[in-house]
Amino acid sequence: RKINSAPQPPVDSTKIPVDTIKIEPPVDTTKKDTVVKQPPVDTIKISSAKHYLIPAADGSTYINGYNYSYQPGDTFVLKNIYRWPFYFTLDNFHGTAQKPLVLINEGGQVVLYKSNFNNCTNIKISGAGSGDRFGFKFYQPDAQLSPSKGSPGICIAGYSDSIEIERCEIYHTFYGIWIKNDGSCDSSLAKWLLKGFNIHDNYLHTTFEEAMYLGTTDPNGVRITVCNGQQLHIKPSYLGDFKIYNNIIDSSYRSAIQLSCASSGRSFIYRNIITRVG
Repeated sequence: RKINSAPQPPVDSTKIPVDTIKIEPPVDTTKKDTVVKQPPVDTIKISSAKHYLIPAADGSTYINGYNYSYQPGDTFVLKNIYRWPFYFTLDNFHGTAQKPLVLINEGGQVVLYKSNFNNCTNIKISGAGSGDRFGFKFYQPDAQLSPSKGSPGICIAGYSDSIEIERCEIYHTFYGIWIKNDGSCDSSLAKWLLKGFNIHDNYLHTTFEEAMYLGTTDPNGVRITVCNGQQLHIKPSYLGDFKIYNNIIDSSYRSAIQLSCASSGRSFIYRNIITRVG
C-alpha cells in the first residue's frame, strides 16, 4: 500500500480537553468546573493473591500458565522500578468471567517494549495502578517503516477471548494493538472465535502500520498456507463482540482502527479521537 505522507508530530495528550476522555485523575469536586471523579483503583477487583513479576537479566518475561501456580481472580503486578526492553509474554492463562485475571502497574508508569498474550482468556490489562493517565507504556525506539522493523505493542493471538485493555499508551511501535489469527496449519483455529474484547481509554500514537489491527484481511483463506509441503487455503479465525471506545489515536501510517472478519455478534466503535492517519 502506498503511503502518502509521513505522520506529523504526536499530539500532546496533556492538551486534550478533559471532557473528551474519562480517565483523568481525581479532582477537587468543590470547584464549579470539575469533572466526575474516577472510581478508585481498588474497584478493579484485585484479589488477595498478588504476583509481582520481575524481568530477566535481558529485560524479558515469559510465563506459561501450564507451569505456574495461580487462581482465577489473581493479580499480576509490574512495578515501575523495572523496565522490559525486550518482551513480556503470557501463554495459557485463564481467568473466569466472574474472576478475571488482572495485569496492572504499580508505583507509576511501567515501560515495556512489547507484549504477547497467547491462548489467554478473561484477562484485564489495566494501567490504572497509579495516578498516571496511562499506567502502561509500550515503546519501541528502534521501530521503523523501511526496512520494516518492530512489533505490535500488544499482540493477542491463539485461542484467546474476553480480554480488556485499558489505560495503556502505545508509542512508536510497528503496530499498536494486534488481535488476529491468520490461516494456520492448526486448522482448528479457523473454528475459534476471537470474541469479547473491550478496548478503551488508551492512547496510541506514531505507529508505522495500523494503530489497531483487529482481524485478518483474508477472511476466505485465499492466501496460500504451506503445511507439510502442501499448499492449502485455510480460513482464519473470525472475530465478534468487540467494544472500542474512548481511545485517542494520532499519527498512524495506515488505518486507525481496522476491524475485519467480525461477522459474529455485535461490535461497537464509538467516542474515539482520531487524527492524522494514512
